[in-house]
Amino acid sequence: MNSFSRLFALLAIAVLAGCGKPEFSEAEKKTIASLALSALPPLKTDTTNRFADVPAAAALGATLFFDAGMSGDGKVSCSTCHKIDRQFQ
Repeated sequence: MNSFSRLFALLAIAVLAGCGKPEFSEAEKKTIASLALSALPPLKTDTTNRFADVPAAAALGATLFFDAGMSGDGKVSCSTCHKIDRQFQ
């Protein structure tokens, strides 16, 4: 069971036990919101990457990211674990 599943199970147990939705203070809500990826400052330009703005380089990267043939058994790609809808976590 991964950490997300454990967290979900604990939340479900808490709700079913009558704990309901947790109530956060304004300070806690602010802290939680500050952890969002969108709250981070913009990245500095990487002057060491001369291909950063080359569309063909981005296309190659995307192809490799989804290519299961790069793995030892040919069944796993980077995208297998690094989910786009989970900010590549």
